[in-house]
Amino acid sequence: MGYPIVIGSVLLLGIASCSGPAVGTSARPSARVVPVATSAPCSPKPCALVNGLQVIVSDLERDAAVPAGATDRPPQSHYVRLRLSFVAVSGDHTVLDPGGFMLIDEDGPDSMTSSAPGVSLSHKYAHRDNSCGATPRSSGSGGGNVAPPLAQLKAGQRFGPLQMCFWVRGAVNQNFTYAWWPFNAPDTPGVLYRPVEIPL
Repeated sequence: MGYPIVIGSVLLLGIASCSGPAVGTSARPSARVVPVATSAPCSPKPCALVNGLQVIVSDLERDAAVPAGATDRPPQSHYVRLRLSFVAVSGDHTVLDPGGFMLIDEDGPDSMTSSAPGVSLSHKYAHRDNSCGATPRSSGSGGGNVAPPLAQLKAGQRFGPLQMCFWVRGAVNQNFTYAWWPFNAPDTPGVLYRPVEIPL
């Protein structure tokens, strides 16, 4: 692979090769898991701030009303609704389609594993409801199987809020983590990238 890939609504990163310069006959390829970025301090929480672009999670409803006519509800799940806003604190930024983001829960109805030689990264994640509301979609092309961006922001500009909804298993008051990709993960041999994780 070696490219960001979309499985369902989740952005993953596959590592095809971990080869590098020969160090010696006993050298073996290995991979490591590293965060794609680290958040700077931000407010209001829950939020994350990466390279001048901030995402703010708001209006979290842990047990929201189930939409009329819902047909894709996984067994033993409840409905969670939240909103995302993006703020360019400094610099120019591309806002990626949040369809590539995910809500990690303690007993998710879906699961994701990304692996490379010697390492793997697994999550249980909520099942996204793609018909939950006004999440605008870009009409452009992202190229390959990468979702196109939603917006281009200059310093001081804001985009959103975007509504997102999920089917979640387990307790209503369980720990949630929102996984954010502030930019497309680089293709680095030997590295498996983990998204920026925002505790909710």
